Amino acid sequence: MNQHDVTPLDLSSLHDAELESLVIDRSNARVEIVYTKVDGSTVRLKFEGVLTLRTSGFRFQNVVHGVVLSSIVRIGDSNIDRIARWVCSVDDGKLLIEPAKLNEFIRRISDNKLILFHADPSWGAEIGILCEKITLG
Repeated sequence: MNQHDVTPLDLSSLHDAELESLVIDRSNARVEIVYTKVDGSTVRLKFEGVLTLRTSGFRFQNVVHGVVLSSIVRIGDSNIDRIARWVCSVDDGKLLIEPAKLNEFIRRISDNKLILFHADPSWGAEIGILCEKITLG
């Protein structure tokens, strides 16, 4: 099963891109993010089968420093653990799920059965999404 169709996307091209839109459709477990890159072109990412989403530091202007997508770049077990734990917790670090469920998510990410997306900000929003599928829209 191909979980993603974002292979044409050069993740480094999102450096300094600005978040233009974040749409959450909870009833259908979908999220859509639109970024405007430095060259003025837009990138639309569609996430399906969203299990959890976390943002922090959201502002009127949100600029990306870097993006990690577990299905494209091997990010290492310690980074998977750190990012997955952040996505599944609240500001004080308290997990929103049972530790066993977190461990299951981490295993499924490592096995490429779930996708972990993380946008690290230069300014504004840090965004983390755990989902089953991601496509360019």
